[in-house]
Amino acid sequence: MEFLKKLLKKKSIVFVLVVVVLYGGYSIYKNITKVEAETKYVTQAVQKGALIISVSSTGQVTSSNQVDIKPANSGKITSVRVRPGQEVRAGNVIATLDTQTASQQIKQAQVAIMQAQVAYDKLVGGATSSDLLSSKLALESAQNAFAKAKTDLQIIIEEQKRAVAKAYNTLLNSGLALTQNDTNTTATLTLSGTYNGTVEGSFVVSFYSTGSGTFYQVSGLGSNSGTISSGAPLPLGNGLFMTVSQTGKIDTSTKWTMDVPNKTSASYATNLYAYESALLTQTKTVALAEDAIKTAENNLKKAQNDLDAKLIPAENTDIQSAKIQIESAKLQLSAAQTAYGNNIVTAPFAGIIASLEARLGDQASSATALATIITKEKIAEISLNEVDVTKIKVGQQATLTFDAVENLSLTGKVREVGLIGVATQGVVLYTVKIGFDTDDERIKPGMSVS
Repeated sequence: MEFLKKLLKKKSIVFVLVVVVLYGGYSIYKNITKVEAETKYVTQAVQKGALIISVSSTGQVTSSNQVDIKPANSGKITSVRVRPGQEVRAGNVIATLDTQTASQQIKQAQVAIMQAQVAYDKLVGGATSSDLLSSKLALESAQNAFAKAKTDLQIIIEEQKRAVAKAYNTLLNSGLALTQNDTNTTATLTLSGTYNGTVEGSFVVSFYSTGSGTFYQVSGLGSNSGTISSGAPLPLGNGLFMTVSQTGKIDTSTKWTMDVPNKTSASYATNLYAYESALLTQTKTVALAEDAIKTAENNLKKAQNDLDAKLIPAENTDIQSAKIQIESAKLQLSAAQTAYGNNIVTAPFAGIIASLEARLGDQASSATALATIITKEKIAEISLNEVDVTKIKVGQQATLTFDAVENLSLTGKVREVGLIGVATQGVVLYTVKIGFDTDDERIKPGMSVS
């Protein structure tokens, strides 16, 4: 083969060879046929030219790209922005899902970033003079509150003690009265004063006579004694007095008794309830005052710690933690923005909306095809057998005709040659894609092409 190529490059040699071949062939022909008539030949110089090999087949017109548009999220369709047959650009909005939740998440993430940034700036910059002053004032206020709570407790304790003592004194004075053990004494004893003792018990009054006169003697809760002076108050003890009437006689065999308190009196039950209530009130009131001291003490510690924290410089670990909080908040914002963007369904490339299934108010998911988009550019897909396909290469010229449009012929170029064949009825076929050099609106996807 290499020899022939070199030989053909030389025109003179080729011409001589052609003449020799023609002459030899003629001589052989003449000898065989023995034609007597003279034959004339016309010769011409060998010339170079293009060798065209054509391969033909049929197929269909398709779009260069076709995609079902599906949302990344699930939700209610709140808007539809296109119509079937509409031409769109890459990124144009096809439909929108409900973005209310995603919008709230974005706002929350933005607030979290601002809060984290403020905390970081405050930590790095340290406390300002106004912050320190505020903390010092808060500490002083807490100290005063703690001191007041302790003072209030002492006041409350004393007040409650007095209230309980008063209620108990009232109880001890319930229905006090002197009663005699016999009727020998006809004089009457009148009780006066208020019992100011603090214990329960009884007063016992007895009488005796001497040459100097009649005397009285008090035992039990009292220890007084003296000469009886009719009509004048005589001390029994603990704030109580008795007055002997000026009429009637006194018999030394008679003894007078007085119980403190008089539990048979009508006022005893009422005074006992009042005393028990005073005890309960004392317990509750003192407990509340003690709790107030604990609260004031805790507030004081907190104020002191707050001031100490502002006076101590921030540690590196605290600063690093504050940075992490900022980055975490930013990641939350990014996730929220992504979630929001996934609710906006857009065209993946420039093309035409071939079909539209999205309806306002419908629920959609990631498996829902809202629309189908095709490219405006069309290609011809033809099938070639395994013999013909070996002659096809990308970039080769093609001529296209269409059954649906008479006398229309378009040119194109081979864009893709299939690498995998499909066996159909014993014949292996390969798909070849051909792009149009020019577009014609009469040509639609799905039409037959040769």
